[in-house]
Amino acid sequence: MALITDAGLIEIRDLLPYENDLLETADKERVDIETKTRLAVDEVRRELENELGRASIDSTGTGATGFGLRNVVVTDGLRWWLQCHALHLFYLECFGHQMNERFKAKQVHYAHRSTKAKATYLERGVAIVTQPLPRAGVPMITEAAGAQEPGNYYVATAWVSASDKQSALSPMTTFAAIGTNTMMVAAGSAPQSAAGWHVYVGRSAESLVRQTALPVAPGQIWVMTQPWNAAGSPWGNEQVPELYLQPQRVFLRG
Repeated sequence: MALITDAGLIEIRDLLPYENDLLETADKERVDIETKTRLAVDEVRRELENELGRASIDSTGTGATGFGLRNVVVTDGLRWWLQCHALHLFYLECFGHQMNERFKAKQVHYAHRSTKAKATYLERGVAIVTQPLPRAGVPMITEAAGAQEPGNYYVATAWVSASDKQSALSPMTTFAAIGTNTMMVAAGSAPQSAAGWHVYVGRSAESLVRQTALPVAPGQIWVMTQPWNAAGSPWGNEQVPELYLQPQRVFLRG
């Protein structure tokens, strides 16, 4: 699972199942969807900070848990809250442009759904991991002498912990092989909780699979010396909540 502090938590394609004409509406009303999604994430983060602050105080007013936003993983319930809130903000601005009653109805609808999603999520508690793995940045790729099959390759990375849990997959980048070259991949500075990182490569964005049998050590470079392995494992074994925090209460998973 991603962390609430990761970038790119909501993509436009995530919102299209809710509203098929979202892009057409955004173009007609001149509302930037990406701006609204970023604003929605920022607002939910602030609300989660408040919840974590309340959860860190016991009946005597002390006893901080030590957990912050960097420990919060994005469960399906939290993702639903984020998406509904983004759509509420989007239609709120659309309504503000023309006072169109159709947009007013939609913004009210998504405001209610956002409130319900928030209540449902917080009823269980804020989902926490004790050793969070942030999303990796865009892989840094350089060219090396080699003999990869010509074509475009899509590349992403993921941090992995000592217990073999993985971060959210990094943004993808591409590498063009011409038959006399291959790629060298670097993942950047590793977070403290990472024991290494995996490399995922595909001949298309949809065919991305793991090419590393074992994690690459932090600070090391991975070189693609073998042909692309189409049978590699897809991204998985993600970090999952270890506990759930509620005001003045801590619930262990299970």
